[in-house]
Amino acid sequence: MNNVSAKNKLGPGFSVCILYCCIIIFCCSYCAVENSMAQESFPERRSFADRYLPPGGLDALVDGGNYGYDPNRTAQMYGLALLQLMMRGNQAPPMQPRSVPPQPRAKTGSAFFINNTGLIATNYHVVAGTTVQAIFDHQRQSLVLAQIIYANTFNDLALLQTNVYSKAIPLAITASPKRGDEVLTLGYPSPEIQGVQQKAAFGRINATTGFSDDARFFQVDLPVQPGNSGGPLLNTKGEVIGIVTARLQGDYQNVNYAVKVACLHQLLKEANIKIPYREIQPKPMPMDQIIQRFERSAVLIIAGH
Repeated sequence: MNNVSAKNKLGPGFSVCILYCCIIIFCCSYCAVENSMAQESFPERRSFADRYLPPGGLDALVDGGNYGYDPNRTAQMYGLALLQLMMRGNQAPPMQPRSVPPQPRAKTGSAFFINNTGLIATNYHVVAGTTVQAIFDHQRQSLVLAQIIYANTFNDLALLQTNVYSKAIPLAITASPKRGDEVLTLGYPSPEIQGVQQKAAFGRINATTGFSDDARFFQVDLPVQPGNSGGPLLNTKGEVIGIVTARLQGDYQNVNYAVKVACLHQLLKEANIKIPYREIQPKPMPMDQIIQRFERSAVLIIAGH
């Protein structure tokens, strides 16, 4: 009787201890699984940083630009903008970490080199209102800081300086294309969805004026999407005759506009910047040769707050 009574007294207490142990083990396992899921939910964030940032991280990137930015402030803002860029849209994970508050989105666009010492041209609206600008350097497979040095808001053009040396795309001196002329552009439409591989788009000039017969623009029918802004509009000689700028939204198909290269010449004159021009008149070439010749001269531009 004593043995049975002692067993009955110990039984409930022992069961309670087992229950507590199970609860503790379950909680620890849940935390470990949750932490593992959180890490696996953000492969884009880790792979983007590991692949495109230099060994020293954001601080090295900012210092490498050497444009007088505050490294701490710039690294923080730049990093948040890039992370938000790569995590938004269809690439966004189903849950957001509690420790990372929502941040303003970065803006993306296209740009191209107009000399061999790092000067690039793009649309002003691509970089307007931003504090940090960078380009994706395909040759180095890394991000490089850029700095706005001159802009013309009326013609929606901007010049940025980088420390990258690349082949320039020649600017047409006297562009006089006709309706029906073939054109192409190299750019980066919707990189958060389509990726950062450069895209080529082909079309024709539909009109030598833009919206409401604006003489500063061409109307073109090559496919244009968000992210193409700032890309070069090339003729069959591989010359820049315009800069892809806008599309007509609504119930319209392939009604797009490019600001003429004459406006870029005007901007360079205002900025007192001289660039070399071709002395020999180039001959038409196949589109695939134009792409191969200048694909490294068109870059993805990222701008954030």
